[in-house]
Amino acid sequence: MNVSVVVIFFKSKEEDFARNINTYIHEVDHVIIWQNSLLDKRILSLIDKAQVHKIVIAGTGENVGIGRALNESIRILRNLGATHIMTMDQDSHFIAGHLSEYKKLIKLHSSLDIGVFGINPNNWGRLLYPENDIFIEVTDTITSGSIFPIHVFDEFGVFDEKLFIDAVDYEFCYRLKTRGIKTIVFPSVHLEHQVGEMYKTWLGFKTDNYSAFRTYFLVRNHITMWKLYPSIFPARYKVMLVKGHIMYRLVKIVLGEKDKLNKITSIFRGIFDGFKGA
Repeated sequence: MNVSVVVIFFKSKEEDFARNINTYIHEVDHVIIWQNSLLDKRILSLIDKAQVHKIVIAGTGENVGIGRALNESIRILRNLGATHIMTMDQDSHFIAGHLSEYKKLIKLHSSLDIGVFGINPNNWGRLLYPENDIFIEVTDTITSGSIFPIHVFDEFGVFDEKLFIDAVDYEFCYRLKTRGIKTIVFPSVHLEHQVGEMYKTWLGFKTDNYSAFRTYFLVRNHITMWKLYPSIFPARYKVMLVKGHIMYRLVKIVLGEKDKLNKITSIFRGIFDGFKGA
């Protein structure tokens, strides 16, 4: 079992980025760092010296989106002998011992009808899943910490590059589900994963403070998923789209965020392009 990692770098602090990589590099065979923005090569001096030989830096610094960055990296890792691809976000890290346990669980529960293995994200101190079962079959799981047997990309295609950022993970899981291929998560495997940049406004409420660029894709791509996979796209995501990503987000932008006009415009552009099919 050759588990190799793709982690995409985009305007992060090199020290934090390297610290996260050091939590899992000793448990994997290779790590592709894809540059969606230019990375200071000094980062190699921050990686565990005994493990730094596993690092491959790819990408030119142009932001090509998540889908293309993952797909190009998968091609590289296939040539390096990877049997399993783990995708990681730049701000995620494993608790000590959890990746080792994760790999053992995958070996125990692998089958041809499972295409995606996932973790239990700990987002700002809150776990997504209760730890009552060894594994749970889910509709989708987040990109960060997911492990894919490489043969699923040969059989069912790679990530949808048109989505660019958001819902790349959802779409792949939904596509597999329509072909009878499962996504499962292991609730006992925790990944520290922070969504957004939580910001407390002067009125006392918190907002994730996404950029206008991210806001556009968040809205557009969730509408796209609803249209493409109406029977699979979960009801809670539909509610989240309408109430959370559109209605509440508009209120939070107006009351407590900067760059208001661009962010509000991005929401309405996302709605228009989502329904139009841009």
